[in-house]
Amino acid sequence: MEKAYAMRTEQDVAFEEFVEWYGEVEYADPYDFQDLGGDTFYFFVKYKDKGEDERKYGVKMVIGDDRLNTIMTEEFMGEEVTFRESNAFSVKRGDYIYLIIEKNGEERIIDEGDRSEQAAARGFGTSFRNLRFSTNGRYLLYTISDYEYTSGCVYDMEQEKTIGKFVGADVSDNFGILPWEDYLYVCVGAGFGEGIPGEVYSLPNMKKVFDASDEGGREYPGTNCEYNENDNSVVFSLGGSFIPESPAPKEVRYYLENDYGKYRTMMFGFLSELYPDSDVRNEGGQGNDYNILKVIDSPYSDDKAILFAFYQGGYPIGMFVAKEGKVATYKILQGDWNHQYIDKVLWENKNTISYDRVVVDEGGESRKGEMLILE
Repeated sequence: MEKAYAMRTEQDVAFEEFVEWYGEVEYADPYDFQDLGGDTFYFFVKYKDKGEDERKYGVKMVIGDDRLNTIMTEEFMGEEVTFRESNAFSVKRGDYIYLIIEKNGEERIIDEGDRSEQAAARGFGTSFRNLRFSTNGRYLLYTISDYEYTSGCVYDMEQEKTIGKFVGADVSDNFGILPWEDYLYVCVGAGFGEGIPGEVYSLPNMKKVFDASDEGGREYPGTNCEYNENDNSVVFSLGGSFIPESPAPKEVRYYLENDYGKYRTMMFGFLSELYPDSDVRNEGGQGNDYNILKVIDSPYSDDKAILFAFYQGGYPIGMFVAKEGKVATYKILQGDWNHQYIDKVLWENKNTISYDRVVVDEGGESRKGEMLILE
């Protein structure tokens, strides 16, 4: 404590007061120091007061005249989520909280809100929570809340903008993007407002393709919705309210206009034959699930090359060709799937597909061109 006091920046504070400032500190552990040059450093601190939860801070300091001068302090708020090279997190800087996406060392602020003492005194103060990336990482979903105000939001990483904001929605419940990233669904109970009985939007253009209000949904004060993989539909359960005059509950389905379910059935068919002793829908009992990533149409026929991963959010480790409703051929990378993937898939002609096999190790990435031939 004496050494810290000697390096203090507040010169007019007595030692006793200085000790009192930090008397309730259980620990303050700095880590991951980054030299920014010019005697300036950035580092993280795990900080905990007695009887309080641990907090995480980022600190920028400059060393001069045998003293540490703090240039900036920021507090990380809530969870951090990662998809490959992208990280999403919220951080409080001064009186504002920012929702940030960091990729390859570059930050992009995608949303912000007031977290000042004045806002807290009124019972307000923005927070971001329930952050999550969609299956293939194109979209970030999150909930923004302030007092009684809550909205579910969708940010498009490719367009670099928020494409959807639904008042009353919460990303943790009744809100989602389907595994193929081509549709979004949402529903909101009436609560203090009208609510959203149920809506489905096509992505990335956010065109509304279904509204449960057209099925009489506005009569229902409560709702629930979820994706049903078995029949490739979004199921809206309307009703179930405690209000006596509410109509009887009913179920409304919207069947999606894509071939996702069909291709999954084809994929699981040949994977089950390849791995008869394994449940390919739940590999190893860890909730992993082979997942379709992308469909590449052939310019020479109606055939399609379909890339898939070992789990949601994973890199493509295999592909198969759908021809006349059947699997014509397939390719699955051999070896450690965590350190290799398929990239740059191209139809060269009617019977030949070229692709790069990418291997990742401590030295970086190496690529090798390979071919998949249709017999």
